[in-house]
Amino acid sequence: MSIDLYRCVFVMLMLAVGKSWLARQRSLASRCPIRGLRSWTVSATNQNTASAEEEQLTRLTGADSKISSYWIDQLRLLERPVAKSLIAQLTPVNELGFDDGKSLSSTSQRSGSFLGYTIDQKKKHPDKVVLMRSGEFYETYGIDALMLINYAGLNPMGNKAKAGCPVRNVQATLDSLTSVGLSVAIYEEIAEAAEAKEGAKGAGKVKIKNRALTQIVSPASSTYIYDLCLRPDDIEFRENHPAVGLLRTTSGLTLCQVYLDEQAVVVTERLTEEGARALLANSGAIDPIYVQDVDNDALSAVLHGSHHHVIRLNGYPEVQFAQQVLQRVGDALELNTNQFREHKNNGQSLNGQERSRRPRPIYTSTALQIGLLPNDNVPSLIPCLLPKTHAAVSARFWRKWLLNPPPADVADAMQRLCAALSLTTVSLPPFAPSSVGKVVSLLHARQGNVALFRDLKGNAHSLLQLLKLRDELRTTTPATATMAATAAAGEVDDIVEALLSLTTFLSGVPADAAVLRQHCERVYAAIDRVVADPLAPSSDVASDVSSSFEVLARSCGGAGAVRVPEEFFRRNEEEFRHKVRPDHPQLRSFYAELQAAAEQLHRVVAEDVGDADGLEISHDVLENALSLRVLKRRNSSRANASGDDATDADASDTDTRSGGSEDEHDGSAAKAKARRAQLISYVDRRGKVVSKRFTTQRLRAAIDDYVRLASTGPALVSRLFQALSTELTRELMTIVQTTHLAVALQATLAHTTAALQRGWTLPTLTDLPDDPAAMAAQDDWALALRGLTPYWIARDAAVANDIDLRGLFLLTAPNMSGKSTLMRAVLVAALLANAGCFIPATVGARVPRFDNFFLRTASYDVPSEAKSAFALEMDDMRVVLRDASHQSIVMIDELGKGTSAKDGAALAGALLEHLAHRQCFGIFATHLHELFLLPLQFPRGNVREKRMGYALPSAGPAAVQWTYQLEDGRCEDSMALVTATQYGIDAAVLRRAETLLQAFDTHCRPAPSEASAVAASTAITTTPTTPTTPTTPTTSQRTDAHRPTAQYLRDAVLPLLKTFEGLPTDDDAYVYIPPDYLPPPSIEGTSCVYLLHIYPAKKPGARGVFYVGETESLAQRLRQHRLFYRRDGGVVACVAFSAPHKSAARRLETQLIQQLKKSSLLAEPLVFERDADAKHSMFSRDRTKPSSTVEVPKH
Repeated sequence: MSIDLYRCVFVMLMLAVGKSWLARQRSLASRCPIRGLRSWTVSATNQNTASAEEEQLTRLTGADSKISSYWIDQLRLLERPVAKSLIAQLTPVNELGFDDGKSLSSTSQRSGSFLGYTIDQKKKHPDKVVLMRSGEFYETYGIDALMLINYAGLNPMGNKAKAGCPVRNVQATLDSLTSVGLSVAIYEEIAEAAEAKEGAKGAGKVKIKNRALTQIVSPASSTYIYDLCLRPDDIEFRENHPAVGLLRTTSGLTLCQVYLDEQAVVVTERLTEEGARALLANSGAIDPIYVQDVDNDALSAVLHGSHHHVIRLNGYPEVQFAQQVLQRVGDALELNTNQFREHKNNGQSLNGQERSRRPRPIYTSTALQIGLLPNDNVPSLIPCLLPKTHAAVSARFWRKWLLNPPPADVADAMQRLCAALSLTTVSLPPFAPSSVGKVVSLLHARQGNVALFRDLKGNAHSLLQLLKLRDELRTTTPATATMAATAAAGEVDDIVEALLSLTTFLSGVPADAAVLRQHCERVYAAIDRVVADPLAPSSDVASDVSSSFEVLARSCGGAGAVRVPEEFFRRNEEEFRHKVRPDHPQLRSFYAELQAAAEQLHRVVAEDVGDADGLEISHDVLENALSLRVLKRRNSSRANASGDDATDADASDTDTRSGGSEDEHDGSAAKAKARRAQLISYVDRRGKVVSKRFTTQRLRAAIDDYVRLASTGPALVSRLFQALSTELTRELMTIVQTTHLAVALQATLAHTTAALQRGWTLPTLTDLPDDPAAMAAQDDWALALRGLTPYWIARDAAVANDIDLRGLFLLTAPNMSGKSTLMRAVLVAALLANAGCFIPATVGARVPRFDNFFLRTASYDVPSEAKSAFALEMDDMRVVLRDASHQSIVMIDELGKGTSAKDGAALAGALLEHLAHRQCFGIFATHLHELFLLPLQFPRGNVREKRMGYALPSAGPAAVQWTYQLEDGRCEDSMALVTATQYGIDAAVLRRAETLLQAFDTHCRPAPSEASAVAASTAITTTPTTPTTPTTPTTSQRTDAHRPTAQYLRDAVLPLLKTFEGLPTDDDAYVYIPPDYLPPPSIEGTSCVYLLHIYPAKKPGARGVFYVGETESLAQRLRQHRLFYRRDGGVVACVAFSAPHKSAARRLETQLIQQLKKSSLLAEPLVFERDADAKHSMFSRDRTKPSSTVEVPKH
């Protein structure tokens, strides 16, 4: 029967089925003409289905059931229909709930079989999904299979309760399980055991593979770390939630957070419910949560609607609670917790004394309103602190840093670091920031790879170089030091000391420069002994090749002389090449043997396969083997494609085509025939003969020898890397501290760069007295901000305000006049200052140290907590009244608008009085003008009336112009109708509202007096951004022993630049940036001219090129150049100098190019790389000019 006939039959069957289904639907519709009755029928069907599913679950919960009640609850949560339908197949006879249809004593379920072994492991891990490796898949049965089907979207195998995923997709499968709170026990195949007899005598032999538990992946540690040593790239690592314990003490709540990846326990004491909730909102938490002496109301306030399994502990002393939580977490996840370190957030200060006062964590409601936590309605704060191209690790650092502001001494250290980075003209060595949890997890699992080791080595080397730089600048004699050099020494010293202070705080262990230097040298040496440096010049041929093919090509006179395909060598050697030093004692002999095997293979191919034999080497990628293919000749009269006749025919045909004498023809023909006689059929790994493919005995033996030897390379490299991971765990604290330092420096450097570009400044922090009575005695404790702008608006596009906040402002203003924006800007500036950061204000800002930051705005209801918008307001104000002190800053926006004006005004007035008597700092904004009529009682001078300015043109109120300026006085006209007009409310509605408004003033309350009318401004004004004065750069004195050509730009070219007309002649005017070093932030945001020296990393003394350009963002431009040239192995060094403005920079750029081109002081004249470069008509930051590049002579 033809295919077309099959198709016709199939279509006819489908039409018949369709007609039958349509008739059935019409019949049902005729029986249920009422739509409600049809809906009831569907609902009843769903109820029947749910009842049937519950009956199936009841069947699994009998007295003899071996299925845990935990999994019964999980089965009730299944949503995917295919997963629900398989519940009927489950059986209570074993822990997996799976029966393969055979007796329990059968081979398939006996201990030692695949299913039996899986059941045995399920008994050991009854609350975890068990995944078993089977070849290229991970498989499981029963309940565990249903979890994969439901959450990972997998399909059942053979319509049974059995499922699996490919090895390449295991991490995605694990993510889907851990995201819903499940933990997974993963078993890998270790080795094949000896053949074991099963069943009766003579029943045959079954080969059993050994398997072992490799890791328990949980929501607290969701990355599967196995067989990662040979990964050449950076290993992706997920940020995981901690396990959590909560204890009530006499001083508040103690929060214990167990970070499994970092192997650390962080204990935070003296928290309120809202403080604990804020910390958990940022870090998250996994089930279960361990709780002691915390009542249900307080626990509900902390969890705030999150559903968690809670385990209550009893009777443990406060000093033992963290260890009890750690022990229980370790038991549940089968972890060894002996090496976990405890870090108290409220411990000793940086100098070993009692920790200075620390602000409370930013409460969730406040964090949402300032963009510190995601909120679609509020501009995000973190991107405004960093450049557009910031790293994710920097964003995570600052969010965590601001959500839980540091103590005063740590904030001072951060501010010193920001100040030093903003002033220094010294280039800093590069660090590679990474997740501490990733580093600790990979080293403890002995799965460090080449990317991780190079990052750790680079961080250790950079820290050593930074300490060396500080020592060199310290030893400069006062008699010979210039003013700029003295300043640079002080700035670098401040950077190092501040980084050490921050590292102490972040790691919980004192960071000492001498100790770090000693241990970083050990880390660097340990990694350098094993890991290859791709940029280090070497005379060893093996270190500079990607495979043995390149070595053969060099020895044979070119790649064309090697008959073996390059891809064959590369495929067999790419897994271990360029990872371990080729001169390592354990690899030297291996590389020698490997090269000998490659040379033998090359010789065999050359001898067995002549150049004119009509044979071609073919590489079978799947088989990882080589074979010979006979090429057909166009003029050959013989068509036989295989066998001796074919080979002889092709050989004779080849011989007749070649030139030369008859003797030569006879000789070559004889050799070709002899070689053809050696050909044998090619057999693949399955024992199948492949047609039209041949080999020889010698070729097959040479290939086998080479492949066998190359296959041992990955295991050899893995053992070396695993041993290195073990060795580095002995220096783990140094590595952790260096990683913290790298992250802190990267984040602070990015913040400083962005702040200088945006015109932000560092404020002065002042300590508030502990006694509230002392506040009135002096006037130095005001919050003084000059030129404050909102953090999300560019300073040259925003209206700036001067704030002099002593006590409280009672702020009244029309709608849309900017009062909420002002409050948000003031609070963020105060928070950033207390964290040691730059703020969007001009120089001279003064900010007190606050203990609490509150912002209450934007009412909304919370149905899940049965709270109306007004109830939520009152709950937030309860927290403010409980926690606010004379050292707190409180922003209250439009309190009481969720109830009547009468009740709202009364409550607002009472709360305002209470905050005033507490002497809080803050702004109380309201539209409840009845407050001015109430007999409020304030301490003298604690509350001042403020308003937002606006101008009323002659065109009328509809054309009102907002000035967004804070003014003295009050405003009793909210101008709600103006806002309604601007947003398109119907004119008839507006006219009626105007009439009712007049009636309201007449009947409900008297109109405001003329004396209280708003004094309108005449125009919208803006405060221009004060330009940051660039600090005079200085030449860095750094050298780099690992880059022999790095000094050429500084030592040979820089003196030449100082002789050019129009260029600076002072050494301190130039900034030298060695390869991979970071430019000083002080040059960011200013026009500068830069000269790049680009040269190959592995060829000392080789010619390079110059690149001349100008920019206002040297860090970004230099990063782009380095990324571009690094692809070709290029190294980039840089010299830069500042220009007064962009036009001057462009003029100096042109002048520098012309003088370099004409210079005769170099060994050879400089030549432009491209003719178009000489025109210099299209070079600028907006890429309207091509780059200008000149060659560098040898030196």
